[in-house]
Amino acid sequence: MELRHLRYFAAIAETGNLTRAAVRLHVTQPSLSQAMRELETEVGCALFVRRARGVELTDGGRALRLRAQDILERAAEAPLAARNAASGTRGELVVGFTGSSVYGLLPGLLARFRERCPEVSLSLREMLTDVQLEALRERRIDVGLSRPAAGEPGISSRTIARLPFVAALPVRHPLAARRAIALKALAEEPLIMLARRRGPGFYTQLMNLMSRAGITPRIAHEANHLPTLVGMVGAGLGIAVVSAELANFEVRDVVYRPLEGNDGVELALIWRRGDASRVLAEFLDCANAQALAQVHRP
Repeated sequence: MELRHLRYFAAIAETGNLTRAAVRLHVTQPSLSQAMRELETEVGCALFVRRARGVELTDGGRALRLRAQDILERAAEAPLAARNAASGTRGELVVGFTGSSVYGLLPGLLARFRERCPEVSLSLREMLTDVQLEALRERRIDVGLSRPAAGEPGISSRTIARLPFVAALPVRHPLAARRAIALKALAEEPLIMLARRRGPGFYTQLMNLMSRAGITPRIAHEANHLPTLVGMVGAGLGIAVVSAELANFEVRDVVYRPLEGNDGVELALIWRRGDASRVLAEFLDCANAQALAQVHRP
């Protein structure tokens, strides 16, 4: 269906007269009539009937008029939308994120991006890293905030933060009195872990850390969500090892203490390799700026 046909039809519907519509459109009446016959053939029904003083829309014509107006308005807006998207000032961006990033980098990053690109529509999807990779390949998200994904085919990965592991302890636990805790001090402590299926990347990095320290963890409980995990610590059910960003999540009767000598857990941005979106480029630039701001925070 040609936009030209819809514009011609809209003019006839508005003027109620073929002659006046032809004058408005700067076309001859025969060519306008021919175009309407072509449109009716394509639609499959009569769109108007001739009367003594003009034309009257049929039921089919009235239904098409509503949709034609919407199509023509969208068509008129499309070039501007394309230019805005190309410049990175408008468009939409779908962001996947891991649950723990809500307590650290993500809020500041989103605030910075909204300040720079207020006209861009943001959609957020909480996802594990492996689900984010699948969603990127299926184009369900544009960028992910996750654990690093180096070596994944077709995916770019950029580490933007390294967050040290910290211990979350019941406030009355003897280790809570220390300024920092050696990892080996946790060897005999009951640990509360986030279930592996809920954060496989984090789980693997934590297990590697304990293995290098010669520790076989005593896992007393597992939690499916981070607030549940910290709540279990507050209830005195054990100690948890979490990334430092979670220390922003304050819970009664829980304190956080640094763990000595750990490299921490990495947080990365992942996106489709070769994606030329200007909106994505703006987001990546904001992420770099946000990461630098956190590094230099006093």
